[in-house]
Amino acid sequence: MKLSIIVPACNAEGKVGASIRSLEKLELDPNEFEVIFVDDASTDRTAEVLSNVCRKHRNWRLIKLDENSGSPSKPRNVGTSVAQGEYIFFLDCDDEVIPGSLSSQLEVAEKLNLDVVRAPLVVSERGKLPFETNQIPSFPHDGDAVEKIESIVRHQSTTNSTLIRRSHLLDSDIRWPEHLHMGEDTIFLLNALSHTEKIGYVEEPAIIYNRAITETKSATQQYGARELESHLNVWQTAESLLSSIGSSYLKIRGQVALKFAIESLHKHYVGDISEESFLQLSRFLNQHSDVTANYEFAPRIAGTFRFIMAGDYANFLLDIKPRLLIAGNDLKFILAAVPDLEQHYQVRVDEWKGHDIHDEKHSLELLRWAEIVWCEWLLGNAVWYASHKRWNQKLVVRLHLFELTRDFGNKIDNRKVDSFFSVSVPTTEDMMRVFRFPREKVRVIPNFVDVNAYNSSEDPDRVFRLAIVGILPARKGYRKALELLASLVRIDSRYSLTVFGKMPKELPWVYNDPAERAYFEECDDFIKRNNLEQHLHVGGWVDTRESLCDYGYVLSLSDFESFHVAPAEAFASGNQALFLPWPGVEYIYPSEYIHADIYSMRDEILEGRNVEYFERSSKRGQDYVSENYDLPVFVQEVRNMLTEI
Repeated sequence: MKLSIIVPACNAEGKVGASIRSLEKLELDPNEFEVIFVDDASTDRTAEVLSNVCRKHRNWRLIKLDENSGSPSKPRNVGTSVAQGEYIFFLDCDDEVIPGSLSSQLEVAEKLNLDVVRAPLVVSERGKLPFETNQIPSFPHDGDAVEKIESIVRHQSTTNSTLIRRSHLLDSDIRWPEHLHMGEDTIFLLNALSHTEKIGYVEEPAIIYNRAITETKSATQQYGARELESHLNVWQTAESLLSSIGSSYLKIRGQVALKFAIESLHKHYVGDISEESFLQLSRFLNQHSDVTANYEFAPRIAGTFRFIMAGDYANFLLDIKPRLLIAGNDLKFILAAVPDLEQHYQVRVDEWKGHDIHDEKHSLELLRWAEIVWCEWLLGNAVWYASHKRWNQKLVVRLHLFELTRDFGNKIDNRKVDSFFSVSVPTTEDMMRVFRFPREKVRVIPNFVDVNAYNSSEDPDRVFRLAIVGILPARKGYRKALELLASLVRIDSRYSLTVFGKMPKELPWVYNDPAERAYFEECDDFIKRNNLEQHLHVGGWVDTRESLCDYGYVLSLSDFESFHVAPAEAFASGNQALFLPWPGVEYIYPSEYIHADIYSMRDEILEGRNVEYFERSSKRGQDYVSENYDLPVFVQEVRNMLTEI
């Protein structure tokens, strides 16, 4: 048998299809090759899918490991131990073999009696044109082994595209390093290369490397202590291997490898690198300062590199945080999250003076610094940053509700935006409908409340105190709140309603609107007709974190909302929020607090005079908000989004 193709797989049910289809198209006699799938104890249907497909091909088989090994190395070693082919080719389960490519590699290997044959590859990424990479210009076919190895190390990544003689692996005891979680392909390849002089290269690409975008973080989408330890181990071993043949990995590839590691830290740091691990890296690079001192990097990476070389752990931790710029007018919905975001990002703020009014010189200065731009509100700020951002900067735009009535969404170049996100499902659907943004760029990240920042109260009389936060404009439902209050007072005179926020006469744009003015004048008449003056209070603007604990029920009676934060604050304070069924509320808050009308709401409030009943219901609401809208939940969702885009 000429060839064994070994395919490790783990939880690959949804991505192994392309690999299978490519293997079925191989231009090889089935008697001359075998396919060995090694399932690394998958918890999904991967083994079942592979078992079914292997039954269709007499030269395909499946090996199932009892325990997950944590990397592709052990499955590859297991596959090698049972392989029968003269040559072995390792294929990742989400990549594709190019029909005819292995025939070319085999032909060259057999003709020239080679142990190792390398090839380029094609990179495929969703939404982008495929491109060929890892080509080696002027490969030294007639050169010695060191020249060939240096040419491969210099011009190619170590992504699997290698045909290797099986006896070469067995005779030299070359195995995939199972203790590494990344970089294992580098050590395997250098081991294979440094133990032979029979090395070749073909110009025809061997595989299609699918650079997939997934919702699950892969090993290359997170970087922390484990990844740094693996990289350091790889660099030390690679330097030792190449120095044994009179070469230097750090001199040939070290700058590229270190650049990748630092970029990974900037993008995907998980926050667990200890000072000792950092100092091990610093000592290693300084031990080879005759080489590393000559490394040249772009300014952003060069800054981190200087802190590593200086052994400055504190500034290293600060510098590796991604640079996040928050820009927009009226930042009240995001500024409270900045201290928590600063645990993971360097944060600067560009506060605009209006929807499209700002200090352009200051914005340009901040833009030069930023790696990620967060535009709060889809207004002129988003349009400006989309037109000025660099190609390698991420741009995200958060829409609330107000922006749907403005034209900025039609002016923005959405090709320059990595993600539009809104605070609720209905608002997100409206955003796509109004502005025709592509669905794949749109997502939902709800508003947040910092649950631990809210005061609580044990006053049993709070069940008689209602509150409404914001009654302007008329769509907020002030009249319905008054009707609810009147229906309660008729039954129990202890009930009261407090209005927080501005009153109609304080906002000219409301009071000068004839329809709005008539609505609120009718509200005043209703108060007088129903003798509610003694039961109605105006609280003005307050710190809701301190005040809402004194009000058993916060009302949400609007015609429509994007999210409505005040009810979440009520739950955070240990009290309750009650809702009329405005569109989309069922996607945001539990159904037990949503009422068909004010009379159902009235009955629930009256039931709450039983304090034990009230407390149980309040606790369920508080737990729901803590699990779904607490500040740490919001920050994690933001981090996930910024990692994925």
